[in-house]
Amino acid sequence: MHSFKFRELARDFRVSSYLFIASAITALITLLCSALFFFTSQQIFILTAASSGGLFIFLWLGFWGRSNRSRCQLCNTPIFKRLRCNKSSQARPLFGSYRLRVSTTIIQKAEYRCPYCGEHFSIQVPKESPSQTSLPIGPRTRRAGRSLPKKR
Repeated sequence: MHSFKFRELARDFRVSSYLFIASAITALITLLCSALFFFTSQQIFILTAASSGGLFIFLWLGFWGRSNRSRCQLCNTPIFKRLRCNKSSQARPLFGSYRLRVSTTIIQKAEYRCPYCGEHFSIQVPKESPSQTSLPIGPRTRRAGRSLPKKR
């Protein structure tokens, strides 16, 4: 299992997952209220459908903007984009959607399986040990044999 190296990337995956789930729920509410208005002709259903439709557009735009940053660490494929390429044999859809499976496992377990390369990732960022955070002792170099320019 692979783990993430950056907290910001893990936060982008979590936020994208919440936005995807919320936009899916608001889309279902919009469709349900539209159908109820069609059958009952009560005005409350069309007002609810219009407000949830506006919320859906707002959430979907937020998801679309945030999901561009959510890429697999191994294959560099955008996880939440709808791509028509081949999926891994280990990837399983949830209600016909691979993105829904990824979103729910990120929210529930803080891990996911990339639908494209099939690798398993943990969203938890490991804590750095104190020895890794301190600067190395010795000359700072950019490339082997070259030192940094001296301050004036």
